[in-house]
Amino acid sequence: MGNLQGAWLTSRPPGSSAFAREALALPAENTASFIQKVVVPAGTRLQRSRALPAFGRRGGGERFRLLEEIPAQNFGTGVPLR
Repeated sequence: MGNLQGAWLTSRPPGSSAFAREALALPAENTASFIQKVVVPAGTRLQRSRALPAFGRRGGGERFRLLEEIPAQNFGTGVPLR
């Protein structure tokens, strides 16, 4: 699996893809099939929030949005999340 890059992160890995979809209120097309480690450089600006209910999902999960780009090599290889 190649590197996947995005702007939204969590501080703890979700226990399952079903939990990630529900807690992060992901749209149906986001299957949360993979997870990866991301190394955020010191001083990187982040915005912390809780996912609001959306797409028929409950939300409530803590998430962080990168407010600036970080190097592509800081994104690890995606591994399957069950």
